[in-house]
Formats: sequence, C-alpha cells, structure tokens
Amino acid sequence: MLFTSPIVPEDYERFAPAFLAENSECSELSFNTTYLWQGSFASAACMHGSRLILKSTAGHHCAYSFPIGGGELAPAIDAISEDAAENGCPLVIRCITPENRQKLEAAFPGRFTFFENRDAFEYVYTADSLAELSGKKLHAKRNHINRFISEYDWSFAPLTPEDIPECRSMSRVWASENEGKSGIGFYMDLAALETAFRDYERLSLIGGILRVSGKTAAFTIGSRINSDTFDVHFEKAFTGVDGAYTMINREFVRYVRSIMPDINYINREDDMGSEGLRKAKLSYHPDHMVLKYTAREK
Repeated sequence: MLFTSPIVPEDYERFAPAFLAENSECSELSFNTTYLWQGSFASAACMHGSRLILKSTAGHHCAYSFPIGGGELAPAIDAISEDAAENGCPLVIRCITPENRQKLEAAFPGRFTFFENRDAFEYVYTADSLAELSGKKLHAKRNHINRFISEYDWSFAPLTPEDIPECRSMSRVWASENEGKSGIGFYMDLAALETAFRDYERLSLIGGILRVSGKTAAFTIGSRINSDTFDVHFEKAFTGVDGAYTMINREFVRYVRSIMPDINYINREDDMGSEGLRKAKLSYHPDHMVLKYTAREK
C-alpha cells in the first residue's frame, strides 16, 4: 500500500467520500481530527478501494485504524495485514466502534481479540442540553452561569482569523499556568492547537471567543464531523475567571445551533485518562459515549 504522509488539507477532496460514507460520530474518524493530531501520532493515510486506512507509528511499532468508507471490508483488512507483516509489526487495529467491531468479527470470525479502550471513549451530549442547561442534574451549571453574568462585564463572539493572535497569546499563558498538571497528552494537545491556528480557514474550523472586560478569558474551536454531530476540538479558559469554562461551553453551542440548526449532538471528545477531565465531562451528563476498541490478531 502507498501511504500518504504527511496528510495535508488538500487531501480532504480525495478522502471525503470515505468520511462521508462512514458518517461516524467518532471524532477520530473525521478528517480534521486526523489532520490536526497527525504530528502526535505520525499518521499516514491510504485509500484501498473505497475505504480509507490510517496508519500511526511510534518507534518500531505501528497500528492501523479501522478502514472506513464503503465497499468490502475484507480486502482492506488483508492489505493491512500484509503491510504490518512487511514492517515486522503485529496486526493491531485501533479506533473500532461497536458497529465496526461487529463488521470485523463477521468478516473474520475468531481472528481477533478485542480490548476496550476506556481512556479513548468520547463524550457526546445533546446540543439542547448544553445550550439550555435545563433540569435538576445541571442546576449547578446554571448557578455558575448566573454568577458569571452578575460578576463580570463579558461578551461572546464568533472567532475570526483576526482573533487568532489574541487566542495564541492567551493559550501560551494558559499553557504556562497548567504545565505539569497533565501527561504527554497536554503537549500533544498544544501542538494540535497550533496547527488549528495555522490552518483555521483552510479546515473550515469554527470557533468562539469569550472576553471579560475586553480581554480574552476563553476560546473554543471545533468542526462538524457528520450529518448531525459537531465536534469540539479545543476549549481553553482561565480558571481564575470563575465560570469561564461553563460560559464558553454554553455560548458556543448556542452559536453552533444558530448557524447549523441540523446539529443535534455535540462531541466533546475523550478524557485521555485524566481524572480531572473525566470528572468535568461527566458533570455535564453525556447523552451517550462513543465506545472504542483495539483489536489484536490472535
């Protein structure tokens, strides 16, 4: 197989049919996530028939994503198996949703052992729940919003390319304040964010910026990943501004709903195994999770 690496924004036209055919709510199976995070995973891509295969490498190890798109699955898996053998790697297929696990087991009964990857589970919420924060379970979030509104002179606006330098400066301050609180995922996230800043318009990213007394207190960036789901790729806020995270979350979802009324779900991605992130994401009571498995050949 001929893998394309690095992946560039112009590859979208070539890969789009596979992403559209998959129509997955999984953020890892979207073009923008694949592109933004490739620096962390040394991703490469290859079309095999009408299916797209993503390959990640770390040292002498390699792994492949489940081949997404239409058409027969077996030939793509056979091609992955051959590539792994040529590189002296065991056959490992990651980012497998429950639906795709069933397809893989049906095509190759008993060939793979599956492992649940809890740290990679993605949190999906209804857009209405995040925009309105209604109900008893989200009462504390509404209190955060009310305190924020009463205490601060604030404004929210869509993030434009002209705002990028302001957000970049804020992210650097945020990074210095939070460095050392997380693992390697912290630095991977910052690298992906810098790519998003650079290619904001080319990737058709959408963002929002929250200002307090005219200064940036929070910003967020995301993109549509399927017919009814919007993915929040990044969200940064100063913890010293009480309620900034809650406010940017609500205001941005309201903005997304206003420009994309067909969006019903918001994917806020995984928690990377961070206890703090897991607690924060669960506190918004997700509608459901995107489960993910890794398959290893027996």
